[in-house]
Amino acid sequence: FWFLTAFIPSGWMFVLTMAERTGSYPLEVCSLSNAVFIRWLPRLFATDQYFDSHGFFILCVWSAPILINAMLITILLLLQVGQLLVQKKRLEWNVGARKKSEKKKL
Repeated sequence: FWFLTAFIPSGWMFVLTMAERTGSYPLEVCSLSNAVFIRWLPRLFATDQYFDSHGFFILCVWSAPILINAMLITILLLLQVGQLLVQKKRLEWNVGARKKSEKKKL
């Protein structure tokens, strides 16, 4: 039960991040995801001893979903930046072509 409860918010955040790729929404999702895990996950683990001495279990359950969402947000932001750079270069080339054609007309 606790496993599903721990990963349902992460899955929900993942779906929302994929659905809303524009603007600052993914960054808000990441901060909301962190708040959910910080507030609710310790209550789920309070009765059971799941923590090993190396902390691998807590790393997988607590940090992995947040890191996956953060990596997804980073990838989406990099894709947006790439698209903006392509648009900028196209506009620069169009302006350069117009200037050359105006010089030829004179």
